[in-house]
Amino acid sequence: MRNGFILLCLLAFALPAAAWDFSGNNQATIWVSRGDSLSGGAYNILQYREACDLRLAGRVKDGIRLEAGLKFLYDQETWDDQPLFSGFSKRYLQLKTDMLTVRIGTYYVALGRGLVLNCANEQAAKIDRQLDGAMALVSVDGLGDARLLFGRISENTRELDTSMTYLGIELKFTKLASITPGLAYLRANAAGQGSDPSLGKPVEETYSGSLAGNLGPVEYYGEYGGRRTYGRLSPTAGWVGIKDINGHAIYGSLSASSSGLGVMMDFKDYRDFDAGINAPPPCNREGRLLNNGRGERGFQLDITTTPWELLELHGNISSAKSTKKSDNVSVSDGTVYPGEQKWGDILAECRWEYSSSIIFTGEARSRREDNLQPDIIVKKYQGASAGIVWRYSADQTLSLKAGGNRYHNIYQTENLDYDEVLAELGWVPLKWLNVFASADLADKPVAEYDGQKSWGETGCSVDLDQGRQQLKLSVGKTKGGLVCSGGFCRWEPAFRGFKAVWSWKF
Repeated sequence: MRNGFILLCLLAFALPAAAWDFSGNNQATIWVSRGDSLSGGAYNILQYREACDLRLAGRVKDGIRLEAGLKFLYDQETWDDQPLFSGFSKRYLQLKTDMLTVRIGTYYVALGRGLVLNCANEQAAKIDRQLDGAMALVSVDGLGDARLLFGRISENTRELDTSMTYLGIELKFTKLASITPGLAYLRANAAGQGSDPSLGKPVEETYSGSLAGNLGPVEYYGEYGGRRTYGRLSPTAGWVGIKDINGHAIYGSLSASSSGLGVMMDFKDYRDFDAGINAPPPCNREGRLLNNGRGERGFQLDITTTPWELLELHGNISSAKSTKKSDNVSVSDGTVYPGEQKWGDILAECRWEYSSSIIFTGEARSRREDNLQPDIIVKKYQGASAGIVWRYSADQTLSLKAGGNRYHNIYQTENLDYDEVLAELGWVPLKWLNVFASADLADKPVAEYDGQKSWGETGCSVDLDQGRQQLKLSVGKTKGGLVCSGGFCRWEPAFRGFKAVWSWKF
């Protein structure tokens, strides 16, 4: 019904509209993986995913533009966090003038820096979170912006909570030259049958205030958020009141740059801010939150410098810990470890353009994670790698990288110390062809990776039709593990088999 409504609206504008622009992209992915049966034999698993994204835009009259979009998704992946789906996963109709933008259908939006609401498509973590409803944005030059939104929230084509609808507003004042204040408010309402007396009542409210601007060469951003929860849905009693959750969140960042030096620092303090529809800034290079804002505090410092024209040095340090009380953890040998979650990460890397055709790279890293995985109490590792890129002609390059890591894992029943050797190869023999290979070898089986000790992958990508089409083929075995980006995380399963991805833009 909603798709038909959008198409009818589009047809109503189609006759007077001029200069239509039709574009889109299509991506088809095939996995052929190998699985092991209970009897010990191997079998093949075929998975397929097709995504076709279409966009139609045109000018109705001077100063008024119309845009419509439709995405068809046929997703037969069998990973636990991605449901099987076949149908229209995105559809919208948008009308835009110089001051006003109105959109009906699905859309991405973040309020502030994501403390209150964060609906985004994080491809690295394979999280696609969006609102389905309506949004209006008013922009007045020299004064500011106002955004009003309404709808339900879905993630990877599945509604996060069918019992709630969301209403939000965001205001930004841009009249002042060196400071931009902002306000955001999001209200979750009870949804359900019209006979339910709680229908439309507030279930949860989240709000924030922000300041952004600059003091000379220093740019700053600060945001404070609050969260209050009033009710929950009981399967038997319907909407019932609960003890109020009074959460808060503080985030700030400072950045400055001058000739040959750039510095950025951000910090966080989140308490009871795990709303499920937000993703506060993680404040580390991995894009990882400790507990999705339930209770964590930390910072990140990032420095880039170029002491010489052809040499670039980069360093990053981040630290965080949980603020919720946790019971201590005892292991089999009687040692007791604190139960709180902790994160500490240090990275140092360099890039040296030795000549116009040779580039050297280097990296050193150290990390400790406490109680961030259900089965690992402490995970520590140190590692380093070095690489070289050789451009032996205008469009031909050869790159090599090798390194290693030393791990120390503490489980409740045992400790595991192991070393890991890594190697990567990249070769571009032709402008449209990229050949790659990687290998990862541990000296002991690793429990968190299904007791495996070796992984490797090889393949190639081919650019066709002046880059508008790309075919990527790969075969091998990958370890999987936790993948994070921008505060979104997912556990990617191990894979053994063949992958083929065809992407086409038009």
